[in-house]
Amino acid sequence: MPAPSRPRTAHALRVAATALLSASLIAGLALSASGSDNPLVPETTTPEPHPVGPAVGEKLARLERAAPVTTAKPITSKSFTGFAFPACTTAGGSATLLAAIHSSKSRTLRWVVSNDGAVSKTGLVKVKGRKSAAKATEFSVSGLPAGAYRLDFRKSGSSKVSVRVPVLVLECARATATCRGVAFTNPAGNPAVQLDYGPADEADVGDGGFFTLGPGQTRAVRTDSPVVVWSAYGMSRRTQSSAGAALSVTVPQDCTPAAPVPGDNSLVSYGLAGCLEKGTGGARLELGFDRLKDIAVRFEVRNAADAVVLHGDAGAQVEAVGYLPASGPYRYRTYLNGSATAYEDVPFTVLDCVSVKRTCSTVTFSNPNPVRLVIDYATRTGKHSRTMALPGEAAKKVRWKYANLSWSAYPAGAPDEVDGPGPHLVSAAGDLDQPRPTHC
Repeated sequence: MPAPSRPRTAHALRVAATALLSASLIAGLALSASGSDNPLVPETTTPEPHPVGPAVGEKLARLERAAPVTTAKPITSKSFTGFAFPACTTAGGSATLLAAIHSSKSRTLRWVVSNDGAVSKTGLVKVKGRKSAAKATEFSVSGLPAGAYRLDFRKSGSSKVSVRVPVLVLECARATATCRGVAFTNPAGNPAVQLDYGPADEADVGDGGFFTLGPGQTRAVRTDSPVVVWSAYGMSRRTQSSAGAALSVTVPQDCTPAAPVPGDNSLVSYGLAGCLEKGTGGARLELGFDRLKDIAVRFEVRNAADAVVLHGDAGAQVEAVGYLPASGPYRYRTYLNGSATAYEDVPFTVLDCVSVKRTCSTVTFSNPNPVRLVIDYATRTGKHSRTMALPGEAAKKVRWKYANLSWSAYPAGAPDEVDGPGPHLVSAAGDLDQPRPTHC
């Protein structure tokens, strides 16, 4: 598979997960419960905050106050658009900043790179006027140690700043091969970094992930891939910088690794907890298991009284389906290779289903749950899409003149990004297609 992509939105994960499950659920999983089988589906976990490391925090904060914009997007004035793409440094070394400037008119500009008010580098750049912002004039600035900077663009001969771009040069994150694994380290002076990794061979599907590493943190992950490619980037509130891109590490595979530990990517499970419809036998729970070689999985679901209401042995299977008898809180746990210690331990809630009543021109959504929900609705083709918030134990009527209605409901505040490896489980409050009444 290619190197892992950036995190997708929670809604996209839910749509993809539902389609995957409905298309490919596997029968025959060894499972016991108060009446059924068992699951698969991606959810989202709350992204970790991006604290700024102590070595650059104060300088970066001052630069951000002076330039309240984000370098994740172009920095634009009336006349110019500026870009900055800093590389990372090895310990005690320096980095090269790749920069670009776009102007609709040809002109000569002075650029100034400064650190805490002191000029570090300066020079002139002849900008060729172009109508397309995609064709910017590029240049580079070398010899920058790790730290917080700003890149100013000025008209030649003027001291007035036309465009100011905050820049953060990070130390490069490090990857150290272990037995069938890699340990990633983020230097202590960096902000938190988001790290993506995956197999160099695209045929090795599923063996990868992405996660956040705080300043000074190390995280070891397991992999069955002999060569792993990875990249890392650091973020504060208004800057984004590389901490290593398109790098690779060779991983020994002809060895016996240590026993799995939580978070090492030996297993990533996914789940979708459906809602409880009145008069039905239970809420559908779908689980899926993405695990490495030689990993045996046992799982269980416990209710609020800590009683096991669903359990099974994944064996060689990757998916399972089961039913939970009531709405309310539960815990999902996995155990690997016979261990009595949980590898994953995830609280989740089974919600009661939202009820929907249609007339020829309106739709009324009723939320029986105490929690606030977000409801997405549209026509079956996705046109005329709408989103609304529905408070707990409330109903809301909206105008809807179209022939069909597709809708889904999830708790408000559900995170929009996945930060893995780790278990991901979504709770749904309904997901249906409903046609207009026949008499309309």
